[in-house]
Amino acid sequence: MVRFRSGSKKKHIAQRLTVHNKAKSGRKHEKIVDHAIMLARKQEKQGETAWIIDAKQKLARKMSKHGITFAMIEKKMEARWYANLFAHLQK
Repeated sequence: MVRFRSGSKKKHIAQRLTVHNKAKSGRKHEKIVDHAIMLARKQEKQGETAWIIDAKQKLARKMSKHGITFAMIEKKMEARWYANLFAHLQK
């Protein structure tokens, strides 16, 4: 059993527990959608390059890992006025 002599140590331990127990996902879903939009814009400008093909495969893996569907991305793209770019992602 650990005995604390001052109240400050107890406070700091409580702070450390709350910091380490919070969710670490943060903005991952938003970043995946932003990445999809960026890829679609690049593909529209540059065409189908090897880098874009590889990046689209990585994006598909991230989407399946986080449970994001193409319908979700399409909805976000329509909200951000990028609806015409969605066709590039599904190829």
